[in-house]
Amino acid sequence: MASPVAAEPLNPPTTRAEQRLLCLDYMDRGFPSGLVERLCASEFSLPSAFLMKCGRGLEKGFGSEQERDACVAFLASASDRAASGYVRR
Repeated sequence: MASPVAAEPLNPPTTRAEQRLLCLDYMDRGFPSGLVERLCASEFSLPSAFLMKCGRGLEKGFGSEQERDACVAFLASASDRAASGYVRR
């Protein structure tokens, strides 16, 4: 795998578990680039980091009406996908 955390110059993670933890940390504090976000999402099947941003907005308030509207649209789309999702039996 091309390391999704190559942008980390100091103490780069060496194990897959360390890479996953760093990707999870990026989800919380923000990715250094779109490329790293895509690599983390594809390699570790992570949800969109925007979900975390929307969650923070719900808890602490949104920075603007536009940010709130973007989260509403994002969550509505996610809700629609969930409603039509496959149920394993």
